Amino acid sequence: MKKFICLIVCLFCSLLFIGCSSDNYLIESGKLYVGTSTDYAPYEFLDLTKEGNEKYVGSDIDLAKEIANELGLELVIKAMSFDTLLAAIDSGKVDMVISGITKDPEGKREASYLFSNSYYDEGEGDQILVFNKEKAEQFKSLDDLNKSTVKVAAQSGSVQQGLVETQLPNANSIWFENINDALTALNAGQYDAIALSTTSALSLLTAEVNNNLVISEFEFDIEDSCLYIIMKKGNNELVEKVNPICDTAANGKYQTWIDAAKELFEQLGDNAGELIPE
Repeated sequence: MKKFICLIVCLFCSLLFIGCSSDNYLIESGKLYVGTSTDYAPYEFLDLTKEGNEKYVGSDIDLAKEIANELGLELVIKAMSFDTLLAAIDSGKVDMVISGITKDPEGKREASYLFSNSYYDEGEGDQILVFNKEKAEQFKSLDDLNKSTVKVAAQSGSVQQGLVETQLPNANSIWFENINDALTALNAGQYDAIALSTTSALSLLTAEVNNNLVISEFEFDIEDSCLYIIMKKGNNELVEKVNPICDTAANGKYQTWIDAAKELFEQLGDNAGELIPE
């Protein structure tokens, strides 16, 4: 009987350790697993001059470090393509996702996941389009893009994908995994436009290879331009610990991180890397 009880206890502990990112699991493991897609400068990108966990840089990475430090946990960054981040939460592979996440207009993300308080507001005109300079004169409004002859790209699983689907339903839409690959394709004339956030576009366009690209003078219609951390439903204790850190970040601290990340991205040049999927 004692052996049976021990077996049950061991099995339960094993499932708890392997299983999911509950608050208890965080405390017992001593690690904070954060999922992110490191192709979205200045929020998250790679410093190829460094190795290990130190190669992950950007304002969202600074926020992740702050959270891990405040909670007394070791930070473990899990880099993956953006469209797999939510599945990583579902499977318990990560405890949270910090990756320039906004609330989608349809409210699907908020219905399925636990959102932290906002840690940054990108402001007006935050969701825009990027064109080749020679094509920019053709597009003066969203109506000019809402045609079957126009190819508009967006990152798969992103809020930009939802905006293209709902506000440019007639456009020839294309979904991609890696933003840098999409910018290369745009430079080559394979797309007419790419949907991005203003902050990310301004950083990515500082790269010499993107000198031929410009940002639209108009934007998508979106009510909430804030960024959030997302976690699995039920992790209420964890979100309660994270919210005060997000509040402090939103009160100016995150802006210092994003300014430093923009500067670092420009300084690194070719040493600013892209996503390295697991």
